Amino acid sequence: RAAVRWALDSNESEIVLRMTAALWRFWYFRGHLAEGRRWLAEALEAKDPTPHRAAALVAIGSVAYWQNDFTATRIFYEEALEINRMIGNEQGVAEALYNLGFTGLIEGDFSFANECYTQSRDLYERLSDAHGVASATWGLAMAALLSENLDAAAELGEETRLRFRALDDWFGQFNGMFVIYDVERRRGNFDAAERLMLEVVEGLSGKNDLLGAASVLEEFGNIEIHRGRPRRGLRLAGAAAQLKKTAGGGAPPALVAVPDARELVAGNLPEKEMAELWAEGEAMSLDEALAYLKKAPEED
Repeated sequence: RAAVRWALDSNESEIVLRMTAALWRFWYFRGHLAEGRRWLAEALEAKDPTPHRAAALVAIGSVAYWQNDFTATRIFYEEALEINRMIGNEQGVAEALYNLGFTGLIEGDFSFANECYTQSRDLYERLSDAHGVASATWGLAMAALLSENLDAAAELGEETRLRFRALDDWFGQFNGMFVIYDVERRRGNFDAAERLMLEVVEGLSGKNDLLGAASVLEEFGNIEIHRGRPRRGLRLAGAAAQLKKTAGGGAPPALVAVPDARELVAGNLPEKEMAELWAEGEAMSLDEALAYLKKAPEED
């Protein structure tokens, strides 16, 4: 914070753009989305169309994405793409196309999303960027998943997982496994979905990834409700909701596609009990919520 403040006050625009662009994923992991966006907005007051400005635009677009401010997300990503094309930065173009594809997923324009990810993957392959290819493959997997092409989604999800495993990138592997998990969930294969989610939980241990944990808890709560354990499902969903509130954002609802746990349980439990169970989940810390998830389920 002191270094960013110094760079801003000293009009060191290149330094502050580089710093804030590099910090955005830290702000995501640690649940500092609002603070990160404020720093990035101040850094972006420098208007020169440089690669560093383009990178900071991708960063603020990504923060806005996790805040679920999707109108701003598209504006930031589109400007990043425009700058990178103007200055001939192919690496930046590939990244901007990859990120812009998510606006298509959110808006339900899967043709646009597929085109963005395909162009991004082609560029990354030409640049011999294995991490970029893996990321664009995940985008294609998500487009297949959300358009209900489940066979293709499962295949691309597995390819994503294997590519990121070869790069020793656990976060990327989590993304691939999420696609495979959601294919199983959508098909009603809850045992297989549960096994995958428990594997993800083990990977989360010690990482303090608030938003990743929130997604896992929300998804697992959905599984528990469908398997006839509504009380456990409500506690997990309540814990997820509190983590998202703490972080100031969450995964886009259109991408996660999990119904509100309270709506799923409505009519099966008294409203007072539902509220109490939700509050019990909200009161859990991150570690407590993950421990509860891994504990053998009660008969509820």
